[in-house]
Amino acid sequence: MFYEYSDDLVTVEADSISENFLTVGFINSDSAESIKDCLCLPDEWTFMCKNNSRRTFAQVADDCVYGTLNIINPARDKNDSDSMGFFVMKNLVIVCEIRDNDCSLRDDFLSAVGRYSPSDMSIRKFCFALFDSIISGDNDFFESTEDYVDCIENKIHSSDTDDDCNMSLLKVKKRLLHMRDYYDSIEDIAHIMYDDEIWGEGDEKYLDTLIARISRLKERVTLLSDSVVHLREAYESELELKQNRIMKIFTLVTVIFSPLSFIAGWYGMNFRYMPELYSRWGYPSVIGTFVLVTAGLFFLFKHKRWI
Repeated sequence: MFYEYSDDLVTVEADSISENFLTVGFINSDSAESIKDCLCLPDEWTFMCKNNSRRTFAQVADDCVYGTLNIINPARDKNDSDSMGFFVMKNLVIVCEIRDNDCSLRDDFLSAVGRYSPSDMSIRKFCFALFDSIISGDNDFFESTEDYVDCIENKIHSSDTDDDCNMSLLKVKKRLLHMRDYYDSIEDIAHIMYDDEIWGEGDEKYLDTLIARISRLKERVTLLSDSVVHLREAYESELELKQNRIMKIFTLVTVIFSPLSFIAGWYGMNFRYMPELYSRWGYPSVIGTFVLVTAGLFFLFKHKRWI
């Protein structure tokens, strides 16, 4: 479907698009192939759209810009992301639905179509409205992720850590890396739209606004990534502290039982003449020695605050 911004917003067919008015269209990958010759669409672009590309790229030609964008929906898994193709030339914007699992891309397109009045719409305004609609829900993702990271932080500080904490932090970090690459791609496309030779002059402030919003989202990615790194360091420190406590207990037990083992080994030797073996007080003396050594070591460790 194509919408023409003349005196009013009207729908037109691909073969009746006028060069005098701004026209925006939303098509699928099959339609891209069928209207390729009619609108002189690049073969590379239609091929990428038709083959369900997950690649993100932007190509600048003499009179147009085209490419594909892998749209990361933070609420879904990366492998379940949407993908769109875009073709922009003077007075013509085409969005190709390569993959739209929940029709959100179509909704974003229709939202951009009706955002400004027909007499006030321009290419830069439409592109701003489209990308702004695509990223509009991302702040909700960051807020929920921040709450999730805070919960992990509380678990770490309360020493209630397990392997799930580390795996959860790794998943968040990986997700944030994908989000940063995604925002870089949108920012690159916005910078391309500054070319006055293709788009003419005016409405640059909308691109400035889009780039500023992308920059704020990237800052949130950076802050969250730093928090995840610090939490992983805290988790590893807590894990190391737990291991040190265990080793401390093992060391104290070994130190306590070493002299007892020595005494037991001493009297376990098979010598024929050992006076203590025939003494009436030999056995009580050995037991007493055991108790005194154990108690002495215990109070020594207590005094040194090792236990």
